[in-house]
Amino acid sequence: MHITTWETEPIASGRSGASVYRLSGMCKDGETAFPWSLILKFCTNVRRFHVEHDADDLSWQREYLLGQSGLLSDQTPGLTPAQYIDGIVLSPTEIAIWFEDVGSAWARDWSLERYGLAAFHLGQFSARFAGRPPQLPWLGRNQWPEYVEAFCPGAVESLRKHQDHPGVLAVYPAALQTRLYALNEACDDLISRAQAQSSMTLSHGDAGGRNLFDRGGETVAIDWDEVGISPVGEDVARMVGSSLHWFFIGKMDQAPALADLVLTRYLEGLHDGGFRQDPSTVACVFKAVLGTIYALSYTGIANGIVEDRIEQRARDAYQTTGPQLLEHMGAIAQFCAGQADEARALLK
Repeated sequence: MHITTWETEPIASGRSGASVYRLSGMCKDGETAFPWSLILKFCTNVRRFHVEHDADDLSWQREYLLGQSGLLSDQTPGLTPAQYIDGIVLSPTEIAIWFEDVGSAWARDWSLERYGLAAFHLGQFSARFAGRPPQLPWLGRNQWPEYVEAFCPGAVESLRKHQDHPGVLAVYPAALQTRLYALNEACDDLISRAQAQSSMTLSHGDAGGRNLFDRGGETVAIDWDEVGISPVGEDVARMVGSSLHWFFIGKMDQAPALADLVLTRYLEGLHDGGFRQDPSTVACVFKAVLGTIYALSYTGIANGIVEDRIEQRARDAYQTTGPQLLEHMGAIAQFCAGQADEARALLK
């Protein structure tokens, strides 16, 4: 078999800041020609915002180490990783990894039912490791509170700074602002109590809709660079929160149905995978993640409102209009703040 043609296409890499390319073309096996494609990802110890990892920090190598470990190489039902093909250590600060190309059927246009199926698969995956996650040193830990600490206080401070601006009040009315400020103050307590009552499991760490693909009814996940140990229910909440953020502009009336269906199907997946935990405990984590991350982390858009940068941001990042984006951000904050209230009611 030999390659006859090939071309390279750069692909956006999301939070990791890695350089990612699709290589594709034609190859021949004897007289038979057929197409081929692979994904090539260059991981370095310098991530987004030019943050350089310490020499002994293995977090930037997680996808390579996960592939080398064989931890997810079997065909157990549930969330399926894109196939790891090979990895090459190019230098102490750079690794090249080859993955299968999972195509383009990602979650942007999924129906509620397809999200439900993905939640079922996530439940099966969580059940596989629940109560006994692998204790590998390079797996992430405490990523939920660390994310909140990194992104939410600054965003909320931007909201507070501009809280009386008419444009900001149109998105975040005074009553909603009061709820968000109170939630920000209560975040640490809510997170620690929700985590304390939950079993821990292995998680993808960034199972948002932009990392999930349909392959003949399978749910395939890419970008495992945030893989780690988290409470049961966190991964599936991130799927809902991220998907609401990116894909449900103009459709936030579907948010309650999406959250209810996803939680129900996730619990079914846990049960199918043989894991039993009080459903209210799983629901508490699910709703607390939605509340603490997604109600708060986008409030920094207040800066964009005051600085008149919304129209360009809406067009470039969301393919929508400024007014639609602002309405959407307000609706996310309102819905997710309600989820935080429900999480507090479920604390034991």
